[in-house]
Amino acid sequence: MYKRQGVLRWLTSEMDRRYELFETVSARNISGYNRKAGRGKKLPYLAVFIDELADLMHMYPGDCLLYTSRCV
Repeated sequence: MYKRQGVLRWLTSEMDRRYELFETVSARNISGYNRKAGRGKKLPYLAVFIDELADLMHMYPGDCLLYTSRCV
């Protein structure tokens, strides 16, 4: 679980970091940020796929619920 929990924790911190970047240029999403950002500052899109989410939430309900509810 530690590896999965670490990935979910990183994902939520990355999401918060990106929201702060959006705020600095008054953007609402990645497309808007990339249009306004200078060269070399563009953000890539991220996609995360979680296999067997139900099993993960059954085994570690507190941690998984906290992280996945913030990301969805």
